[in-house]
Amino acid sequence: MPALRKPRSSKGLATFIARVAQSKQAEDILILDLSKIDSAPSDFFMICTCQSDTQVRAVAEAID
Repeated sequence: MPALRKPRSSKGLATFIARVAQSKQAEDILILDLSKIDSAPSDFFMICTCQSDTQVRAVAEAID
């Protein structure tokens, strides 16, 4: 995986997290822009699928 730079915005952070998930073979990666919703818990939300519980843990640990 190429070197990833520290994100400078919330959109950059969402993209960074998606790339980290992709590096762990996550699939169907989707970034939702919630920035125009006043009561949203965050500006962006990343959703992906994994093939096993082990892969879910690997993705979560890599993002953390």
